[in-house]
Amino acid sequence: MMRKLLISALAILLIAGIALAQDKQPLTAEDYYLVKNVGGPSLSPDGKYVAFTVQTVREKENDRHTRIWMKDLVSGEVYPFTSPEHNSTNPQWSEDGEYLIFTSSRGTENRTWHIKISTVRGEAFYKEDYKPAPGNLSPDGNYRLFTKRVDMKPDTTEQKEQKDEEFDGIIIEHRAYKRDGRSDFLPAPQPDRGGIAQIFRVIVEDNPDTLQLTAGGLVKGSPTWSQDGNYVLYTESPVQRDENDRALEFLDRKFGNTAYVISVDGGQPKKLDISKGEVGSFKFANNENRFYYSYTPERFAESEYYVYDLDTDKSIRLDKDWIYGIRSVKWSPDDRWLYFTVLIGGSSHLCRIQSDGTGKVEQITHGDFQYGSFQYDEDMTFMVYTKTSPTMPGELFMADIDGSNERRLTNINQEFLDEVYLSPVKRLEIEGKGGLRIEGWLMEPYGYESGKKYPLVLQIHGGPHSAYGNTYFQQFQMLAAQGFYVLYTNPRGSSGYGQDFAYITREKWGIDDYNDLMRFVDYAVENFDVDEKKLGVAGGSYGGFMTNWITTQTDRFAAAATSRSICNWFSFFGNSDIQSLIVNEFGFGFPWDEKVAENMWKLSPIAYVKNVKTPTLIIHSEQDYRCPIGQGEEWFQALKILGVPTRFVRYPRESHGLSRSGEPKHLVHRLNEIRAWFVKYLEEDSTVTGSDIKK
Repeated sequence: MMRKLLISALAILLIAGIALAQDKQPLTAEDYYLVKNVGGPSLSPDGKYVAFTVQTVREKENDRHTRIWMKDLVSGEVYPFTSPEHNSTNPQWSEDGEYLIFTSSRGTENRTWHIKISTVRGEAFYKEDYKPAPGNLSPDGNYRLFTKRVDMKPDTTEQKEQKDEEFDGIIIEHRAYKRDGRSDFLPAPQPDRGGIAQIFRVIVEDNPDTLQLTAGGLVKGSPTWSQDGNYVLYTESPVQRDENDRALEFLDRKFGNTAYVISVDGGQPKKLDISKGEVGSFKFANNENRFYYSYTPERFAESEYYVYDLDTDKSIRLDKDWIYGIRSVKWSPDDRWLYFTVLIGGSSHLCRIQSDGTGKVEQITHGDFQYGSFQYDEDMTFMVYTKTSPTMPGELFMADIDGSNERRLTNINQEFLDEVYLSPVKRLEIEGKGGLRIEGWLMEPYGYESGKKYPLVLQIHGGPHSAYGNTYFQQFQMLAAQGFYVLYTNPRGSSGYGQDFAYITREKWGIDDYNDLMRFVDYAVENFDVDEKKLGVAGGSYGGFMTNWITTQTDRFAAAATSRSICNWFSFFGNSDIQSLIVNEFGFGFPWDEKVAENMWKLSPIAYVKNVKTPTLIIHSEQDYRCPIGQGEEWFQALKILGVPTRFVRYPRESHGLSRSGEPKHLVHRLNEIRAWFVKYLEEDSTVTGSDIKK
């Protein structure tokens, strides 16, 4: 009897919980204005305060506003710290912890401001005599390092400035003249840009004298101070660079560099005993003559991780089986451990490994989350960080250094979470071609009822060497709120699974990665309440390429939404700001190389556009220099001529990052366009399917 009563009580609680959840409002595109972005934590030297930023999206002003907040770790109080009238970012602490120092646009320009911590909610003030610490400062603060090109052969050609008062065009003579994210073209290189990058040391105090530490005909880079400030570690590379200092390894096809160490006073550099390959990410220990570095033996190979001892000139490899990468390295105070962040599949975590090479990587944080922005107290007994999941926009958390005793520090987005229903997500895994394990996630439709069939939208990420994961996605939640399943996956080519997995798609875009995606759709149809006659597909950048590609290979999808896409690799090469993508991904050559040209056309969706029957929404930014708008125009013209239902939405003043950092009104409009397109073809007219369109 008691058992029956218990079961009945649990059933009532479950029904009440479901009802409560469904009482919340389904998410709309306009709810983008409600979500706040928490980030940039900075821990005070005494470990008592955490300054952090909160970015809000302002609908009326059509902008984003950032304000610094403060968390008192002793009292638990959390409160806005800087004025709501000004944007304030980059909170840092003075060495004594007496002042919070930050950047703010107060007046006509961004400047560095101070607030005295003891003056609660006090006014910020500008210190005329304050000089921000320059980049690459020595441990004692007396010197800084910088690189500069020198040794250029003098140009004896007579330069005559010519002005044509009637000409209002642009004359360009340098190859790299545009870059995504900039509305203007890159300026012509300065006269010294043809030289070789060398490393210089300069005294921080007002002193014009500089000391050139390096010389020779190879490019120098990655200058790093030793912990005692007596030495400088750097690399030397044969790879040439363009006028705007971007590596041109894709032009001369060279790879690798060499590591050296040199006295802070100059002299003969010492070559370090490291095998030929690419070295970098240097990080010196706190109290010993050792440093961490990453090493890649050859292009596209798995990276390896080492600690180098300058006293013995020996390297010790760290966990030879580790394939997930190492970033944001932090030595423990006793130099026994290296702490680092890493992307493992769809989650990002904090890990550690012993610096003497013994033992394996130990994972500190756990669960289906993305952790980031770690800050540690001076003794590394505790840490502060951001944490997010598909149903939790980012917030601040705190835990002991071993990951235990976690406690939440902020609830900045609680009002949003109280009002809006966010759909739960189920992690999935299937076997792809060749036995590769492929990870994905399925978001449940709002108001889901078991046994009822629902449309499904397949989302495809960009890159291809990026990844989806355990973080909040506004677009996915909006589609789920419309009553759709949302399937998002990390097919081969994604990051977070090792280099071999990431680069297995080279010269084969649209082949096995396409197969992974279709297998995942099959799995969802077979195992969940998916209406296989109401399938949609959407993606941006590489995801836009793949969306186009999919509609040339199958008519199983009733609707497609392709954003900042690619359809023609030949026109892409001439118009994009990343020609290196073609070189690295399509045969390590150029369009005029026969094998590369063959691959470029074979893997261009435009080559098969006559097969497309799927109604397609095309979204593109007019100032996208990464995947230029010409790609969208080509796809639109072809589909219109072929009679495929097509809608082309163009956004002025926007770059490749429209979906992440575009003008808020454009970003929300884009979300509504995608929602309406899928509603039209997946919901309103239940008779429209891929097969019907084909007929």
